Amino acid sequence: MTAIQLKKIIKRLTIKDITYSVIDVYNNSQIEASQEIEGKQVTFYICFPKGFPYQFPEIIVKNKELRNLPHIDRDNGKICLFKQEAKPNHNKPIEVITESILQAQKIISDGINGFNKEDFIEEF
Repeated sequence: MTAIQLKKIIKRLTIKDITYSVIDVYNNSQIEASQEIEGKQVTFYICFPKGFPYQFPEIIVKNKELRNLPHIDRDNGKICLFKQEAKPNHNKPIEVITESILQAQKIISDGINGFNKEDFIEEF
């Protein structure tokens, strides 16, 4: 996605207490988002695969200390948001982005609070 497209998307996102900015990268720009979750300042990137809106956006945690939480890849920080068989509603891209962000917030919050510890076993 282009930086111009992402700036239009940011204007339509309605999640409170998140700071958004567009990282303009040649070929595929992304959104950087920052907010406090469970007392920790969390920064993550919202990346859009070429197949978006037919594919979910990817959300990558920048904070290395959060990469030890369930559902977050230790190497690259990518959050596993939904089950593999889940499909986004390509007719509602803003809602798909919003739901992806909300899911990422929940995964991070649950991980910080230890609510999803047993999910490590599931992932193996």
